[in-house]
Amino acid sequence: MKIKDGIVGLTVGDALGVPVEFRPREYLIENPVTGMMGHGTYDKPKGTWSDDTSLTLATMQSIAAKNTIDLEDIMREFVAYAR
Repeated sequence: MKIKDGIVGLTVGDALGVPVEFRPREYLIENPVTGMMGHGTYDKPKGTWSDDTSLTLATMQSIAAKNTIDLEDIMREFVAYAR
């Protein structure tokens, strides 16, 4: 359960950060993120996560399916994500 909790935390954190990615620190001090926001940097709906989460999910899919770290399989999962 700890791994799943970590992945959920990563996904939520990523979705919170996507709308303000690349904003300067001063902007974030004046406009702190206190909940899910829409649009922002990439003009995406609120709750949208980035490729960071997508590639993490692809990596975890491979590890769960293979029960090991198989770099070629992880690469196949990345390609499937990209398509």
